[in-house]
Amino acid sequence: MISKTKLTLLVIAASIFTASGCSPSPSWMNSLNSASTLSVYEGLPHQLREADLLEQEKRRPDIATIGGFPFYTLSVAVNERQATQLKEILGDNGRYYRYTVETDCGPFHPDFAVEWTDGDVTHRMLICFSCSEARILSDDLEENYNLKGVSDLKSLLSKYSSKRPQD
Repeated sequence: MISKTKLTLLVIAASIFTASGCSPSPSWMNSLNSASTLSVYEGLPHQLREADLLEQEKRRPDIATIGGFPFYTLSVAVNERQATQLKEILGDNGRYYRYTVETDCGPFHPDFAVEWTDGDVTHRMLICFSCSEARILSDDLEENYNLKGVSDLKSLLSKYSSKRPQD
């Protein structure tokens, strides 16, 4: 049985953890929800598990670098129905939590990037399905999160997989 002192300490620790910014930044979350257009970029093969294929694919002329990672171009504009679905999924505060340790699947590797603009600021969310991680990038912001439940997001974004060679 947990003593009152231990329970109090657990509640205090949870409060501090929650107050320390575990939720997504309101600035990018608000801009995502109000964005009029979203675009999707498909990521290249994994830098460790598919290193040879990655090197081959990086020679293509239709490659861009986002946040230090290669993506196929051109980006694909998301239709209105899918934009609504993406906003619903990616705009869910309860889906994000800050990770405290690296996952054991290797270095971060984005499978997709979702891009939107808010005025003059471009935001990009890089998403890794292997580790269920997301990296949010904009002009002066980088935030890293783990994602809860990515199957719906993976199902939606897999429709934009057209250039990456299949295993």
